[in-house]
Amino acid sequence: MTHKELLELLTENDILFVVIGGVAMRVYGDPRPSSGIDLAVRTLDVDAILELLYSRSYYLITWVDADRATIVLDAAAAADRVESEKAGAMSLARLRYLPRKESIPLEEILAESQVNVFFEPGVPIARLAANAQTVELPDVSFRVAAVEDLITMEERRPDGSEAEGEDLRFLRRLLRRGS
Repeated sequence: MTHKELLELLTENDILFVVIGGVAMRVYGDPRPSSGIDLAVRTLDVDAILELLYSRSYYLITWVDADRATIVLDAAAAADRVESEKAGAMSLARLRYLPRKESIPLEEILAESQVNVFFEPGVPIARLAANAQTVELPDVSFRVAAVEDLITMEERRPDGSEAEGEDLRFLRRLLRRGS
């Protein structure tokens, strides 16, 4: 499923979402490539999102190390796992083959299919949606987080990698140009 098909699916199923992360950065002109997609959603839509994505052969990824990943094999167990962990985010992806067990080789994950879903993104989803820019494509329109909100989310991230520093510099330059 392409990113566009994913956005159409969520829209058709009345899931409120805002595109954040690398795809949002690309909308604003950042040249850095991004293979997956990051979405901010309402917490109350998490179970519906899991059902929709599992029905299209996506799996919740719960652990990744140097050469293996752990996945959850069914949507109900995935919903239980997300609820019990209270992590505020989940990552799903399609696999090259139908999995038979929860531990899989890392190369089975189709990186371009990865969907990171944030339901505690550091900015309330209502604010993200209200401030968002709407992007119109031929078959679907979707919201992209405003530059200011992307900055707030980046500033609140605990890890602060070099790439995130670059993202912040890019976003702040955009904000200065727009003023």
